[in-house]
Amino acid sequence: MNALFKCVLDGGALGGSHRGLPPQLIISITETQLRESADLGVTATGADLPWRDVVELAAHADPHLAVFADHTEEILYFGRARRTASRAQRMALFARDRGCTAPDCDQPAMHSEAHHLIDWAQGGRTDIDALGNACPKHNRAAGPGQHQWTTRLDRTTGRVTWTPPGTTQPINGPPTSQVNDIHHPDRVLTRSRAGPGSP
Repeated sequence: MNALFKCVLDGGALGGSHRGLPPQLIISITETQLRESADLGVTATGADLPWRDVVELAAHADPHLAVFADHTEEILYFGRARRTASRAQRMALFARDRGCTAPDCDQPAMHSEAHHLIDWAQGGRTDIDALGNACPKHNRAAGPGQHQWTTRLDRTTGRVTWTPPGTTQPINGPPTSQVNDIHHPDRVLTRSRAGPGSP
């Protein structure tokens, strides 16, 4: 069975690409989780994998490293030179966002698109810090229109925030920005340990 799966994957029988990337398994796990031999890795489709399986798969993988403070030599900043996200940008978005960044959306990274936080037609850039994952439904729901959500990257937390459209007569003040914690249960746990008011 293993030989059959390897033949299918290596031979390209699953097709040429999916949302700009060749078929492959993408897993996110923190250095701490690996060091402590604990917790789970998360695939780009939202499935959890025990750390032992992550290590076993990594031994036979074509590695791509996601580094969040700085970045590799792969170009992650294109400005206005191109509209679509590159393979390196998509991989970085998978690792950073893990799925659709819209509040309460459970769509995994593989079902999401590279969303320009400032709409491309409005001068948005194809830079890693100007992109976020959004499923097709929420990608269309964000933009400059009166009834569309506004998106931006919070540079303090590295999270994509979504602000709902304003109303002509807000009862409870202006709309507040929201983040999606569904794909980051580890952050919710860290916040609960840190106490109220932590980001």
